[in-house]
Amino acid sequence: MKKSSRKVFLGIELVLLLILVSFLFLLFRDTEHKKTVAVIVNYSGHEKWNPVINGMKQAAEEENLHLIICNTDEIRNAAEERELIDEQFNEVDAFLIEPSPGEQTEGVLEDVRSKKPTLLISSPSGSIPCVSPDNYNMGVMLAEAIISRFNGRLDGKTIGLVKGATDIQGITDREEGFLDGIKNSGAAVSWRVQATYSDTETRTIITGQEAVDLMVVLETDALENVGSLSEEKALHGALVFGIGSSEKVLYDVDEEFIQEVVVPDGFSMGYQAVHMLGETLKYGTKSLRSETVNARLIRKEDLFKDENSSFIYSFER
Repeated sequence: MKKSSRKVFLGIELVLLLILVSFLFLLFRDTEHKKTVAVIVNYSGHEKWNPVINGMKQAAEEENLHLIICNTDEIRNAAEERELIDEQFNEVDAFLIEPSPGEQTEGVLEDVRSKKPTLLISSPSGSIPCVSPDNYNMGVMLAEAIISRFNGRLDGKTIGLVKGATDIQGITDREEGFLDGIKNSGAAVSWRVQATYSDTETRTIITGQEAVDLMVVLETDALENVGSLSEEKALHGALVFGIGSSEKVLYDVDEEFIQEVVVPDGFSMGYQAVHMLGETLKYGTKSLRSETVNARLIRKEDLFKDENSSFIYSFER
């Protein structure tokens, strides 16, 4: 009986020891071996980044990485982006960056890339590896969706084109794709304007233009503004189409303030970017490369389809 009790006691001690070792292993793993990635994107608190950040966080957990998502407002140029990079440079092992507008940006990013693993997200800049949607193809997708809605022709239709607040390569590529897509459709672009990060200024710019049949918006912030103007019936009956990614944009599609929207797969974009950086930091031999994520055309009737449920769910913070 005593020997049996002693065996039970030793067994309990062994189990407790294993639990303690496992706990210490996990604690050591979480605090000592985590590499750190700094994420620098424009207006990082905007809900358009929710699916991207959700994807980043899942990949970071799988790769045992620590993410620093820098709190940013508008990043207007390379100098402001450089300042944000310098603030984090000695604290992190790699960077994930949305490039700022301007001709100096590529040089700044190439310099950082020469010192630490650096990957771009959302929009390309030069030859630096980037994880993004195919921005040109999203423009073509939007053009084809509009043409299809009007039975294959846009004869006599007038279009107002609204670009985003930042003149980065991704937005330029979307514009080029859209214009190529409608080239032989019979439509005419009556005007093009660039939005700002001031809602009041953007609304003034847009409502100051001549009336058009269709309004096409190429970026999330501007599309949210135009959706609100559509709700207020301030667009003289123009139908709104766009490229964007936020809960408000999807709400406006559901309410038909926006007719159709091309939505990039933000979750996959964030996941793939952080996963690739994790593999590079882990093995040191895996070179960073550009990757493209898919995009979906969303109409009101698509919002509650089973095949879109996980895609829509990724927009929740």
